[in-house]
Formats: sequence, C-alpha cells, structure tokens
Amino acid sequence: MVDNPLGVAALTWGPLVLEIVLAAALLLPQKVRWALLPAGILFHLGIAVVMGLWSFAFAMWAGLLLLLAPYGHDPRLTRLWHKRAQPAEPERPAAETPVNEPVHA
Repeated sequence: MVDNPLGVAALTWGPLVLEIVLAAALLLPQKVRWALLPAGILFHLGIAVVMGLWSFAFAMWAGLLLLLAPYGHDPRLTRLWHKRAQPAEPERPAAETPVNEPVHA
C-alpha cells in the first residue's frame, strides 16, 4: 500500500478526514454519532497499539464518549454504583406468603 501513491494518499488523508468527521459529529443526528463512535474508538486503539500511546488513547476515548453522547445525557456513573450496591430484598418462601392479605391505602 505504501508503494502506491494512492495508498499513501489514503493513509495520509484518511485519519484527517475521520478526525474532522468526528469533530463535525457534534452537529449531526444522534444515530450518526452512535455509528461513528466505534470508528473513533478503533482508530485510537490503533494509535495506542502501533505507537504505544495508551494514555492518549484513553483520553481520546473519554473525549469521544463525551462528544458523541446524547444532548442532555447525564454522565454520572455513581447512580449506577448506588443501584448495584443496594442489597436486593430477600424473597419470602411461598409457604410464608399470605394468600388473602388486605390492601391498605
């Protein structure tokens, strides 16, 4: 691919076009942004693997998630942790479940 001038041009301009499209995704509909997210993640994964820039890749992945998330999306993950940390209410065995329990308002 690097022996062919078209291949060199594609390898040169491809990442630039992808980065410009990712930046312009902020103005595009949400479905398009979700479709671009895997491309951006894989592109930065390639940079991390080939160049060894893992901290750069993690920073770019975080930026992509913030950029491509829906408008008004609440990125607080603590609410998920609190839901998971709450113990589930134990179920009563069928024998202890009253059949005709009155309903109180």
